[in-house]
Amino acid sequence: EGHSLSLNGSAKNGKIEFEIAKPKLWSDEEPNLYDLYISCGNEWIFVPVGFRTIEIKDSVVYINGKSIKIKGVNRHDSHPTKGYAVSLQDMINDLYIMKANNINAVRTSHYPNDPRFYYECDRLGLFVVDEADIETHGVSDFNGDGDYLSDHPDWKDTYVDRAEKLLERDKNHPSIIMWSLGNESGFGWNHVAMAEFIKSRDQERIIHYEGVNIYVSEFDETYTHITRKNRDTVYPKTTEIETMMYPRAEFCEEYILNKNYKYPFFLCEYCHAMGNGPGDLKQYWDVIYKYDEFLGGCVWEFCDHSVTTYVNGKKRENYGGDLGNHYNDGNFCQDGLVYPDRKPHTGLFELREIICPVIITKLDGDKLEFTYKNRRYFKDTADIAVKYSVKSCGKLLSSGELNLVVNPQEEVVFILDKDFDCKFSYEIDFEYTSNIDTEWAPKGNYLGHNQFIIDGEKYDFITAKTAYKPNLNETDSAYIITVENKTYIIDKQTAKLEQIEVLGDKILNAPTSLNLWRVPTDNDRYVKGDWYKLGLDKLVQTCGDISATVTENGVEVKANVTLGAENEVCDAVITYTILNTGDVKVDTVADMKCEFKLLPRFGFEFVLDDKFSDIEYYGYGPYESYEDKRLASRLDVFKTTVEDNFEAYEKPQENGAHYGTKYVTLSNGKNTVKVVSSNDKFSFNASKYSLKQMHDARHNDMLESENVTYFYADYRNSAIGSNSCGPELNDMFKINEKHIEYSLIIEIM
Repeated sequence: EGHSLSLNGSAKNGKIEFEIAKPKLWSDEEPNLYDLYISCGNEWIFVPVGFRTIEIKDSVVYINGKSIKIKGVNRHDSHPTKGYAVSLQDMINDLYIMKANNINAVRTSHYPNDPRFYYECDRLGLFVVDEADIETHGVSDFNGDGDYLSDHPDWKDTYVDRAEKLLERDKNHPSIIMWSLGNESGFGWNHVAMAEFIKSRDQERIIHYEGVNIYVSEFDETYTHITRKNRDTVYPKTTEIETMMYPRAEFCEEYILNKNYKYPFFLCEYCHAMGNGPGDLKQYWDVIYKYDEFLGGCVWEFCDHSVTTYVNGKKRENYGGDLGNHYNDGNFCQDGLVYPDRKPHTGLFELREIICPVIITKLDGDKLEFTYKNRRYFKDTADIAVKYSVKSCGKLLSSGELNLVVNPQEEVVFILDKDFDCKFSYEIDFEYTSNIDTEWAPKGNYLGHNQFIIDGEKYDFITAKTAYKPNLNETDSAYIITVENKTYIIDKQTAKLEQIEVLGDKILNAPTSLNLWRVPTDNDRYVKGDWYKLGLDKLVQTCGDISATVTENGVEVKANVTLGAENEVCDAVITYTILNTGDVKVDTVADMKCEFKLLPRFGFEFVLDDKFSDIEYYGYGPYESYEDKRLASRLDVFKTTVEDNFEAYEKPQENGAHYGTKYVTLSNGKNTVKVVSSNDKFSFNASKYSLKQMHDARHNDMLESENVTYFYADYRNSAIGSNSCGPELNDMFKINEKHIEYSLIIEIM
């Protein structure tokens, strides 16, 4: 409810002025509104009014005197059955999702929204970048000049008209902190005219336009001219903030540290959230949190766009080309943090974590001393509950709730009581939830977590067993090794583990082989061409020398293998040691024989019987996790199924992996296959669909179970990034090793 004030005045020269002492200020955290009623003749007009200040000092944006952060998203009007004709409740539901997931800002990409939208942002508390309805970059497809309309005098009045309509309609909304001159429209004097008009009417809000940035000018006080398309023009100050799309996180820091650049820094688009992604949120936010000059940014984008139909009774989210539209961008419109029906992508959970309003950091692991910081600028943490749990290999050792209330931008040091004993490594997990009901979410709404791993002795995840004498048989085509009730067959021509039998039960439905391929993600679009050229999707494993030796520990089968398609890709030495306990140790030493930027993965593909559907793993979950996409996950023991582990992106692609796994088991209710690796980056995933079927399917509803379980045990699975539109995957996450050493143990129970 708004705050009420009684103020009387009459208009003189069309203007009423009055002063309010110490108003409650409006912000995203505390959206204080006053009820303004305007009487004009017999008409009464109700206007919710908010008071807040905006200023820029020393390259920093201040709201109400605080150097805030924009934790935003880009949003289009889109609905899978209503198209662009979204209802008020649809808009509100989108804002509820944003608020419940720590998002505090929205850019109205790329047009002014329904007038009611802004009232809801005022009421709920979201900053708004209000964007004019101008986008012209398609013009360059016709005449090669992306500046043509923006710099042509015949279009000046049209440009200014768009700015005028934007400002005059929306000027009274406190949520709006920036006016945007449009999107991707080159740059020209018509933008200058727009900016001049806006400043003639509004001196406080920030003018934003990404088309004028340091790729166009030096943003340097000594720089006065630009040359574009053979036109030398005076560089006008059409924006008050340096705004960019998808630069590298490293570049953002370089800009801020360059003293020639005088503007605050803002990313109107970053972390392209298409398909399985984004994977580079932490890289950006490490820099955003580090510098006051870095205002923040808006993820591209909030929701996937589609048209829902049903095919053979299955739901399909149609994208470009599905409905007969010949000129299209395929699934490039499915690039959101939520599915078309607003079910969250795992990418939304990633964003929620990195923009959590509070954070705990470790000071001293031995003393269990930590710091709890309030990242908010206007509100304390009284409404946030902090619970903790201590676990070791899934076993709960301790838990409780902390009474921590911290003022805005302050922190407190605390020591966690060590009321447990554990000689092994253990995890301390702090979880943050809302302890009040809000309009957008009930009490208990999850806000984020921080986890800390305290080193100790390492678990031996392999079950202790009685040793037996192994039996080695050799045929023309295979080595057959039996240990008590387990039999392993290794093919001589391929060096593949062809079959595992336990008391007559066959575990494998196809031989186990080295695998370097994954179904490309949307973010793999610029590297997958190199993968196809290398033939990674059709590698053949062949064996040169192979021998078997009985040793003190069991039977050792050592093979020199080659992976290749048209050309040799990889040479490897695979050593299978069938231990006298019945377990199998697999050691792989591989050398890449080709040039490449990065590999999709390196590991083994197992094809198990269909009934192997129950999964237990000690790794990063419960959400899919990768080297650069695991903020929402935590290290713990989780149980799931192959079906539930699958993330059903509309365009099938790599999904459902779990990074940092210590062990994983797959069970059919009778037998269990357990894989253990000491590699810190060990990753697994499992599916009922082959890589080929997923690769060839245009839509998720086209997938059909193949009545087997495909299981991947990887030395590494490539990171995710956001290169569908964002920067190239960071070097630290690329699988670009020319020499790989990888070990795992297979236990059959």
